[in-house]
Amino acid sequence: MAKTKRVLIPTDFTVGSLQIVFDYLAQSADEPVDVVLVCGQSISDSISELLGFSKDDYLAKVQSSDFLKACQLLRARFEHKLVDLYADVIYGSQDRYIRNYLKGGRIDEVVMPYAYTFSKTDKTQEVMRAVYRNIRIETQKLVHIDTVNTHEGELDKVDHLFFRKGWNVTY
Repeated sequence: MAKTKRVLIPTDFTVGSLQIVFDYLAQSADEPVDVVLVCGQSISDSISELLGFSKDDYLAKVQSSDFLKACQLLRARFEHKLVDLYADVIYGSQDRYIRNYLKGGRIDEVVMPYAYTFSKTDKTQEVMRAVYRNIRIETQKLVHIDTVNTHEGELDKVDHLFFRKGWNVTY
């Protein structure tokens, strides 16, 4: 059995941002893949806020039901190669933190969309610039995807990602 490749893909937890995942999986080879969806988040320096902050609570708050449904549809559509799909939060953009995150998470590839703009309330753009600076060519591969924002002016719904493509998908 082939080694499972771990791929880091940025997200802002909109259904539109899952287009990056879809495009990557559609054009990648048929080999097992773990996808780590990451977003950037700044946290306070206040000790009381740090003690009360929980990654699980934050993820539960920012992931809409449409986003979670779209993730389930991605799993079903690419079940032959998508081993795992999960979300994570990167808390800072310091180079040392990012290098340790990539090494500790055993990230094999980092996907960077060329023309996708993440939501303004999100620190994902800043974090991905830091990730780009810290990719180690000998251990991580950078993959560029031509995904662009296709949901501008439309509702951020699951049907935009799957059902307007003309596929017969049921769930």
